[in-house]
Amino acid sequence: MLEKLEQIPNEIDVNYNLDSLHIFLSNSTKEIIKSAWPTEEDKEDIAGSFVIRPLIKAYNRSEEYLILLLSQSGVQLFEALNDSIVEEIRNDNFSFKENRHYHTDSVKISDS
Repeated sequence: MLEKLEQIPNEIDVNYNLDSLHIFLSNSTKEIIKSAWPTEEDKEDIAGSFVIRPLIKAYNRSEEYLILLLSQSGVQLFEALNDSIVEEIRNDNFSFKENRHYHTDSVKISDS
């Protein structure tokens, strides 16, 4: 378990940290979870079981939603979680790349 503990700083990229970092470590488990919700206090818990209350609290606070971006040059649909965009939804229905009634390209504007 001490070897796993020594490897943890090499596995965490501080450029991609969120508001809280949770590390669960045992002889058979090593999980590093980053959360967008800050914890109330910085603490370490050494016990026979994992303290997961902050993760459950963060999970219950998470909001998933869709963002529909309408513009004259097209339509896009994004999937978002809390305050960040997870991915752009691309399938047969999205995204509409071009509105045939409005063109920004000067060559297409002159085409009758």
